[in-house]
Amino acid sequence: MRWRSGTVLAVLMALGGAAHAAPLVRHWAAVSRTAMAITGDITLTPDSLTFANGITLHLEPAGSAPGTDGLAPPRADAARLFRVRDPRPLILLHGNALCRAAYIGLYTPAVRPGAPQDLYVAFYTGDAPRLPAQASRQICDSPYWFEPAPMIRAGFDCARAASVVEKAICANAASADLDRQMAAAFAAVLHRDPRQARAWRASQQRFLALRAACAAPERGHPPSQAALASCIDDLTQARRDGLRRAAGDPRGAPSWIALPATDAGGRVQCAVRSGADGSDALRVQRRPGMQGAGQVIFAEFAAEGVGVLRPGDTAGFAVDGAMFPARVAIDAPSAGPDRRFRILAGADDAALLAAMKTGHDLRVLRNGKTIFLAPLAGFAAIYATAMASCPPG
Repeated sequence: MRWRSGTVLAVLMALGGAAHAAPLVRHWAAVSRTAMAITGDITLTPDSLTFANGITLHLEPAGSAPGTDGLAPPRADAARLFRVRDPRPLILLHGNALCRAAYIGLYTPAVRPGAPQDLYVAFYTGDAPRLPAQASRQICDSPYWFEPAPMIRAGFDCARAASVVEKAICANAASADLDRQMAAAFAAVLHRDPRQARAWRASQQRFLALRAACAAPERGHPPSQAALASCIDDLTQARRDGLRRAAGDPRGAPSWIALPATDAGGRVQCAVRSGADGSDALRVQRRPGMQGAGQVIFAEFAAEGVGVLRPGDTAGFAVDGAMFPARVAIDAPSAGPDRRFRILAGADDAALLAAMKTGHDLRVLRNGKTIFLAPLAGFAAIYATAMASCPPG
């Protein structure tokens, strides 16, 4: 029978005693109610702990502490202590808070030979605990229980992850899954079109460089794990879908679709949208009476509840290597959580639309950094159909 404590964070992991070696990257699935409600699944590496929402605690070894009744499972080995290099209060899933932990203790109970090795992790405030009484005063938060989850596998070897983006992918099961799907789609394209293999490989290298820039600093947008994961996932999903379409994969949904002839308010609209799942934020539209060929609009979306646009941001669009000016507009000028921002194409709408009809990819730029990617396959035909049915204005 598994031991359960009311005072420690329980994480099941092969780590702790001398007989157990910690894998480079290990993913753990939440089991207890508190774990599912607060931390979600977690990923542990020798120097970090990453929660389900992408927030990471960076760790460094800090010695050991004895197992203690009430703080560790019976017959627990001495805890391996890790100092949290960046202690701070954390807001995790569903707005729930985790204390400002200065140290983490990893306790391993005795198990039968061959049985899964459990690990119980205690979060401590203040100085490193050395005595049971001291540890009892410093331990914080309720128990969280995890069990080993399938090893995270990306489209590359996570043991060789070197860049910030590669490490972020290998610490997030969803990001790794998207990357693996993209790699499979890329392999399918090479198999289907071997004569263009060199061009496809060059295209993939350009995409990887674009995705690596997700980790670049940006004025007015402090770095966060949530923003990094959102950038990585958005770009990887767009690339995966584009590769799937190129490979003839039926899972490659249309890159552009025509919207209904009238909007929710009953107004006539002539518009197309990027993506077929309803979640994409990019559209091109021309209402009756609108001057010009149409307007390219990127309506902001929220990443982990934080809007992607802020006052003072600069914006633009890019088709392959060509840049086009844009402006940031605020739907509701009053401050508050309900205001929304949009990126609108500038005076070169016609030039931008012409480039989109013959280009490969459309990028949305914020302060010079790509925040959204939309393949342009099929755009010209879908847009022509939508505009042909638009009443003259």
